[in-house]
Amino acid sequence: MPRWAAYFTVIGVIGSLLFGWIQSQPQLCAMGFGQPICLRAAPAAAAGTAPVTSEEPAAPVDPLDQLSPDVRRAVVAARQAQDAGRTGAAHARAAAARGDEAAQRARARQPGFGHSTSTTGGEWWGEHFAGPNTIVYGVRTEGGLTDRGEFRIGGAANNLNISAQLNVLNVAGGQYEGRSIGGGQWVGPGRFVFADGTYFEGVWRQGELTHGVLVYTDGRRYEGQFRDTHQYGFDLVQEGLGVTWSADGEVVRAGEWNGGNFVSAR
Repeated sequence: MPRWAAYFTVIGVIGSLLFGWIQSQPQLCAMGFGQPICLRAAPAAAAGTAPVTSEEPAAPVDPLDQLSPDVRRAVVAARQAQDAGRTGAAHARAAAARGDEAAQRARARQPGFGHSTSTTGGEWWGEHFAGPNTIVYGVRTEGGLTDRGEFRIGGAANNLNISAQLNVLNVAGGQYEGRSIGGGQWVGPGRFVFADGTYFEGVWRQGELTHGVLVYTDGRRYEGQFRDTHQYGFDLVQEGLGVTWSADGEVVRAGEWNGGNFVSAR
């Protein structure tokens, strides 16, 4: 073999060995013109493996998407009413705290506070009455009920002729936190906690359909429409469109209700 052919053969072998060594290095750098020059070896794909791709995780399924449009609207309205009910209840608890403070000052016989009784056995501890249509804070007990919070003088400032405005009311069946009007009717956003821990948050509309959420102690819940059938508001029954959910968020019944009973799926 000519000498020049042997030279080319040797050079080819050396080049192959050098190229293989460069491929095995993650990065190889040298100085050139005062700046480092780096070569990166492209990673070789393992035989028989698919190229790595980046995929977005699947979006979670919204449980409301399972519902018909009209039932879904009722549930959305119920959740909005629940938010309003929580806000109304918080305001009522703040008024009740002020009423409790006024009652304590009345029992301490501080100026501007006092105690009154009615011919029916009711008692008032709180701010002195300042005349008709004025707002006072205190605690009223009458007929087995305890009312704490903000009250309005409805007429002559005697004989407990006052009506609750924003209050916490303890009754035999539980506790109401919200707003009242004359005659003890509950109106607007509020919360009622039953004796067993079940609670309702929503909006009261005397004798009319309303929206809210009823949460049971075992985690089940009903979201949708109700009808308020009691003077004091805690006799709420499922009426109209709504959904019962299991404790783990699965739909149990969705559709139309009447008098607290499930009538038909929607």
